[in-house]
Amino acid sequence: TEHIRCNGQGAENGHLGRSLAFFFSHFADEMLLKEYPEPKMPIDTPKKLGAFDKVNVDDLMDGQQRKNQRAAFYLRWLATLVGDLHQPLHWLAEKDYGETVKLIYQGKEYSLLSFWEEHLPSKLPELPSMSMLDLEYKAQYHQWGHRLPPELFREWAGEMSDKVCNEIYGPMYVNHADGSRSIEEPFQLSEELLSKWVKLADQMIQEPRESSCAHRLSAPKAPAFDRSGRCQRMPTEIAVLVLVAAAGIALPRSMRSSQ
Repeated sequence: TEHIRCNGQGAENGHLGRSLAFFFSHFADEMLLKEYPEPKMPIDTPKKLGAFDKVNVDDLMDGQQRKNQRAAFYLRWLATLVGDLHQPLHWLAEKDYGETVKLIYQGKEYSLLSFWEEHLPSKLPELPSMSMLDLEYKAQYHQWGHRLPPELFREWAGEMSDKVCNEIYGPMYVNHADGSRSIEEPFQLSEELLSKWVKLADQMIQEPRESSCAHRLSAPKAPAFDRSGRCQRMPTEIAVLVLVAAAGIALPRSMRSSQ
């Protein structure tokens, strides 16, 4: 699949960003979304996802028949992708999402992906309290609360492109005299670069994206917006699901793959 590329192209139209728009469209209230100003660039939300043409979606469920099963399945995908917004390596398919890049830290070898998903989280400070996160959300909401969520998805894809290319891979590359660039194998990770990565990961976890997405979900008899377009409270189950996914960077792959 095509996500983003470190050549200034691909971020805005990457499959992950368009997939976010696709899953979100199944929960958004179309009438209320019309109250938002039209984005300067068309969203181009896909009508279907090509990946689902290759599999029987029903086979991906647990086999038990439940009310609104397809909606629950889509919500799970949406929550997972919101979590991916906080893990930039998941947005760049090159180098097998970092799995083929080897690095050494304190004498131990990791893949770049495993280091970010299994070792780096142990370096992160504790998450702020929910009350503090709520205050930060309210303080920043005016910066993006008036914009369509799919438009924000596209913007965040661009931000991820910048972070993964310039703040993760960028410092690892060595420029050669012939104009080529390469990453030394294995890459020796310095404490200075690790400190920068820890700050980057902490920043991404605490950004208010999960609240933006969660507050704009709608459920039967519980719309995500009031008539003025302001967010209302949403069902606790949805809030917990999205918030947990958003903190997914702090969970080992073994735990997240079993969800």
